[in-house]
Amino acid sequence: MADGKKFCMLVDVTYSTPSNKQVREYVAVEFPKIVQALAMVSASPVGRMVANLFFALKPAPYPAKMFSSEEEAKQWLKKYL
Repeated sequence: MADGKKFCMLVDVTYSTPSNKQVREYVAVEFPKIVQALAMVSASPVGRMVANLFFALKPAPYPAKMFSSEEEAKQWLKKYL
């Protein structure tokens, strides 16, 4: 999809729900192959909690950060382009 290059990812996790073990294991293996940096945006405390829990269980080997606005997230991601 990205010709073997890693890319920056912006994800809205506002309505995320907890992931099962199979999903967490898949993401832990596959995301490091394609993700340069990950910015997550959430307008809800629950979304932030779910994302923080996900990465607390399996820390990312790439920069990952939570934001309350898309604009802040985009500004942060620009450092990794």
